[in-house]
Amino acid sequence: MRRAEALRLIREQSAFHDATQTIISSGHKRQQIVTREDKVGMIARELVLDLKQAVKQDELTLSYQPKHDAGGAIIGVEALIRWQHPRYGFVSPLMIITLAEDSGVIHSLGRWVIEQSCACKSRWNKLGYKNLSMAVNVSPIQLTDKDLPNFINNCIGNNGLLASELELEITESSEIPDDELTDFILDKLSATGVKLAMDDFGMGYSSLLHMRRFQVAAIKIDGSITREVLTNQMNADIVRTIASLGKSQGVQVVAEYVETLEQRQALSNMGCDVFQGYYHSPPLNETDCVAYFLTHQKKVD
Repeated sequence: MRRAEALRLIREQSAFHDATQTIISSGHKRQQIVTREDKVGMIARELVLDLKQAVKQDELTLSYQPKHDAGGAIIGVEALIRWQHPRYGFVSPLMIITLAEDSGVIHSLGRWVIEQSCACKSRWNKLGYKNLSMAVNVSPIQLTDKDLPNFINNCIGNNGLLASELELEITESSEIPDDELTDFILDKLSATGVKLAMDDFGMGYSSLLHMRRFQVAAIKIDGSITREVLTNQMNADIVRTIASLGKSQGVQVVAEYVETLEQRQALSNMGCDVFQGYYHSPPLNETDCVAYFLTHQKKVD
């Protein structure tokens, strides 16, 4: 019986691993997952139900990855979703977002992340870290929620924050709707005073169009570009071009997936302003972040 149970668990984890790979890759193609009539669809539907429950029961957690300026000082963090599933264990954040967008759970999940991030920032402010920014990822699908600006305003006010302490990183996990409602919501978000950033910025038409479409405070260069900047001349040229564009528009240029000193120095020489990645720090829990702050920046009253 023990051998049979062990084999069952192995098969279950193998099926979960295969489903994870399929769901993540399908998400980039915007294929609906939860309606699939196969093992992947079955696992996806199960996870969506569990995800809804996890949001309601506060069973998710956030980690925070530090961002550093060119001088090495920490200037802020990015909040990142984490989920330890009771049956499958660690669930990839990409899988979480893909399933959430596919099922509509992204709205409740996104609001949960914003609430938790603002509450965490408020606790850090009381410890003297008011000058650090909190970045939160926002799916383009959330930009169809006309109440999102008011919700964010309330979160900021309820936690005693300044709007400028919060940065919304708009991901390109799916296309940003090109309609009047989305433009209205983007304008209302800008009016709140929060900073808007473009995540996974590249040289594609959509990235450039969005930069013209709404007020952007920062652009984060796509990790597929920054990872190979030392070995791929085309990637290096793209970084220089994006950095030049950012400077001409007065926009902060952020390089993520920075993993070595050589890579960081090269990106800095190419014009990047902010650096995020394992060279500086992996994502940390709230308590470990405070210890990290103590060694990397001074408190501000």
